[in-house]
Amino acid sequence: MSDDREPARWRERLPSILGSRTRRAAWQRTKARRVLSGVLAGAAVWLIGAQLTPHPVEVGVPVVVVARAVPIGIAVSGSDVRTELRPPTQRPEGALTTAQEADGRVAAGPLAVGEVLTTGRFTGPALLTGLAAGLVAMSVPLLDPGILPAVRPADSVRVLAPGTGQTIAAGARVLSVDLPDPGLLGTDPGSSGRLVLAVSTDEARALAAAMATTTGVTGFVLALQPP
Repeated sequence: MSDDREPARWRERLPSILGSRTRRAAWQRTKARRVLSGVLAGAAVWLIGAQLTPHPVEVGVPVVVVARAVPIGIAVSGSDVRTELRPPTQRPEGALTTAQEADGRVAAGPLAVGEVLTTGRFTGPALLTGLAAGLVAMSVPLLDPGILPAVRPADSVRVLAPGTGQTIAAGARVLSVDLPDPGLLGTDPGSSGRLVLAVSTDEARALAAAMATTTGVTGFVLALQPP
């Protein structure tokens, strides 16, 4: 009798066992759906936030930078420069802001790659920008141009009269250097090389007077000074 009742007992318990397993599976499925829904909701919020968040704006001011080295005395072309955005602290006084401002202007000194261009790096009245009031720019021929390769804009020089050694300009500031052209034949003596110097009005008058009274001499003697 006990053997006959045992299958009947299992048949009575089977629905409850199966029901328990079915409820557990349903609960697990519900839990999985909730987790997945949370993940999807979080991803949606992140995507919406990324779309609404403004992209960072590149902060800076436009400057013109040398893209290709330009020798002294050469006119700058559009391919020699490029425009970049730099922090305001890296924008010097007189800095150019568009490449068109540099196009066609003549370099007063060698222009190095990466250099931020200013108006003072070109020949013309802007060479006096930032200098003391009362200074004038004057072109000065040199007796011996051999020193010119060692001279750079902003150097301090002493100008001496040939023969007497008299100092005519004691602390002239070099604005630009005009190197002699070795390819030119039969040039006049005044083309042997010259400087554009920032001098006082009194020194400018003295230089002009010396050039007018000197005979048979093609220029002045130049001495480099410590900065």
